[in-house]
Amino acid sequence: METSHGICRIAVALGENHSRALLEQVEHWQGFLALVNMIMFCTGIPGHYPVNETTSSLTLTFWYTLQDDIMSFEAEKQAVYLQVYRPVYFQLVDVLLHKAQFPTDEEYASWSSDEKEQFRIYRVDISDTLMYVYEMLGAELLSNLYDKLGRLLTNPEQPTSWQHTEALLYGFQSIAETIDVNYSDVIPGLIGLIPRISINNVQLADTVMFTIGALAEWLADHPVMLSSVLPLVLQALGNPDLSVSSVSTLKKICRECKYDLPPYATNIVAVSQEVLIKQIHKTSQCMWLMQALGFLLSALPVGEILSNLHSLITPYIQQLEKLADETVRPATTPP
Repeated sequence: METSHGICRIAVALGENHSRALLEQVEHWQGFLALVNMIMFCTGIPGHYPVNETTSSLTLTFWYTLQDDIMSFEAEKQAVYLQVYRPVYFQLVDVLLHKAQFPTDEEYASWSSDEKEQFRIYRVDISDTLMYVYEMLGAELLSNLYDKLGRLLTNPEQPTSWQHTEALLYGFQSIAETIDVNYSDVIPGLIGLIPRISINNVQLADTVMFTIGALAEWLADHPVMLSSVLPLVLQALGNPDLSVSSVSTLKKICRECKYDLPPYATNIVAVSQEVLIKQIHKTSQCMWLMQALGFLLSALPVGEILSNLHSLITPYIQQLEKLADETVRPATTPP
């Protein structure tokens, strides 16, 4: 492992520091492409980061550098380089999503908390890289991800793992969180696919929630699709393991889509009230949930606002009255 780590360091250093100079040596383009493919191998080195390997993370900055250098050339030269390197970057997306996959449940359970945290940060780095790569590949990248996910979920003969599904959704989430996808023609299909996902794992459920949340602005422009995903979010609210993802997603939907939510308001308030009474979530998530309800209620008629506020707030007023009563009640002195 140490030998491959050292070789990778040398290859990445050479590529990062001399990327533009090597690109300009047009007569030696095949030699530079061989170096790029070598770094690609290092990016996709077998094993799960950080337990089986620690090499792949070293390569991510190289892909930023190469893309910046390609995009910095004048249009005519840039077009030539894109012919060669766009396929490389599509391959990179496949490699990164494979590396982002969770291990088996049994293996993941054996990881230490520190290893899980390092893996979480590694996935964030992959997410940032995918977001950057979108600038080069554009809408074709979303179409590519959608086609893969569609084949995965609609082909009953193809064996699938939740890890593969989760990684593809994570790719969508990474892009949708930072890029305006409102004009993408694949998002309606993605929203249609989400209810078909067999959610039997916390990590997959989390990513489904965060993906829906990342599409909240799109849902505001296409409110007819709310009925496809809102039931999933409300169902997830009752799971304490999905506290952060479900509550933050509902908050985004209530903020962005509040004028389209009145038909769902009764159900949203009822489910929210139930989880608040059961104290399923921590205080910070309860605050987010109340903020979500605030966005929702602000779009309702005054009469409905007051009746919903009364039912939501009365239990807390009663608790405060009880606490105040206990505070002011004089302590009884023993005889």
